[in-house]
Amino acid sequence: MNKAGEAMNKAGEAATAAADARTRSDSNTTEIASIRNIVANIDDYKPVTETTVNFAFGKDKLSPDAQEALDKVAAARGNMKRFVIAVEGFTDKVGSADYNNALSQRRANSVVNYLVTKYDIPLYRIYMVGLGSQKPADEGRTREARSKNRRVEVKIYSADQTMASNSSATR
Repeated sequence: MNKAGEAMNKAGEAATAAADARTRSDSNTTEIASIRNIVANIDDYKPVTETTVNFAFGKDKLSPDAQEALDKVAAARGNMKRFVIAVEGFTDKVGSADYNNALSQRRANSVVNYLVTKYDIPLYRIYMVGLGSQKPADEGRTREARSKNRRVEVKIYSADQTMASNSSATR
């Protein structure tokens, strides 16, 4: 009798564990379906606006002109609900690769900090990278060419307009 009672208790525990596993499995299936939907919709994101912010040699502080350019980009965002912002920082080729990579990161951070603090843009909507002297805007060796490479490129991508154009096309 004792052994039968223990077996019954073990069977009850196993049933509870199975039900818990089934619940977690259902939850994971729902989450995977949601992620698949997001990935499927990634192609809906199209460029909306962009700007390039230039920096002085060895500097990572935003100038008033740079802030004005960022203000225009943030205004272009308008009431978008589905958007992401790509921020890419660059330097010229003067200096070591390590220094340039760190400087490009600081420049990109300055732009992100400005957008987040002034416009309350959630950080999860911003993708930032410092690329150092990679992808130069101008391959020349002149002072003017190098100044074009000391920049941060900011691009806004949105799926809102795609959805609007799809719904207007189906009408």
